Amino acid sequence: MSEEIQVKSQSELINLLFDRTPYMVIAQVLAIVVVYILSDIVASVTLHAWFATLLLCICVWVAAYTLYKGSEESTTLQQKKKWRLCWLSVSFIAALTYAIGLIGLVPKDDPASIYFIGLITLYLVSISTIILNFSLSATLGFVAPLAIPVTIYLALQGTPESIIVCVVFSLFFVSTFSVLKANNRMFKNAIQLKINKSVSEHLRAQTEQYNYEVSRRDGLTGLFNRRYFYEVLDQEMGRANRNHTPLSLLLIDIDHFREYNEHYGHIEGDNRLLEVAQLLDSKLNRKGDLIARYEGGQFAYILPNSDANGAVAYASKIQKFIQEQGIEHKATKLSLLKVMTISIGVTSLPLMSRLTAKDLTQYADTALTQAKNQGRNRVKLYGDIGFDQDHA
Repeated sequence: MSEEIQVKSQSELINLLFDRTPYMVIAQVLAIVVVYILSDIVASVTLHAWFATLLLCICVWVAAYTLYKGSEESTTLQQKKKWRLCWLSVSFIAALTYAIGLIGLVPKDDPASIYFIGLITLYLVSISTIILNFSLSATLGFVAPLAIPVTIYLALQGTPESIIVCVVFSLFFVSTFSVLKANNRMFKNAIQLKINKSVSEHLRAQTEQYNYEVSRRDGLTGLFNRRYFYEVLDQEMGRANRNHTPLSLLLIDIDHFREYNEHYGHIEGDNRLLEVAQLLDSKLNRKGDLIARYEGGQFAYILPNSDANGAVAYASKIQKFIQEQGIEHKATKLSLLKVMTISIGVTSLPLMSRLTAKDLTQYADTALTQAKNQGRNRVKLYGDIGFDQDHA
């Protein structure tokens, strides 16, 4: 997990570097505008070439920013590191271009030019430090190639003006570096805390989702449990009443399952229960249909948008499907069959009904009881006026 956090932290810092690119571009444009306005004290012979180099760097910055942001979500950390190297290279070239221009283009015999060099350098160093204060390497990658050549040049001049500017530079750089180092550490810690919080929230959400999933599942069969069955049935009944659509319920019981447990043992009984559950689950054909383990050897189907006729036809297919599997059941009391069978009670929600979920389940249970009383291995439909259809 710590390695994952480290990767995310590095990725976040690179994203932040590119997020600050527009501010760096604006700062460079302002610097060029200032130099252009004060170009009367700047030698004009190679001034245009200097401007062109800086503008080229700005264009590369903008292009890199646009391409990176367009593919940020799908970019790997290794690819992001290459983009970061590109960004730092452009930053280094731009800073060195400023230093060469300030040293080579500004007249050396005018005291005002010394202060001009100092002001432009301090502006660029200050603004880049503010913009890139989250990254020590990015800040030094711009400040060092700009400030070091200019400071050495001014020191070599030996004039009072140049000495004053050098002293100011030295004090400014030392204090700025100290603050920058502490600020950089603070940024990294803040990003790691943010990532730690995000990871913790993600893990908590996964745990909650897992606990929720476990809480609504039956431990043996993996099907939905009775509690979740009633939640969904209540929702589907409300939807059916609002939309005036049919809704049917099937309640299924494995015939003579208690006798199976007594004959084969509870371990084998659990195995057969799981097998039947998987077979029943495999017969779900539509999105929205739901099967749950109701209790013991009983299961329940919720069939939205299915009327009584459709539900009965569906139940009959399931009943025959289980019988055709030929699962051995020597303890069954069905004289002609020695295989596992099921009985099914079917009911449908009347239109505009005020029945509750438990009421509808009770109707299905009544139909199931009737199916069992009439010999089992059959489907019984519960109608508005009682038992009206028998589907053996």
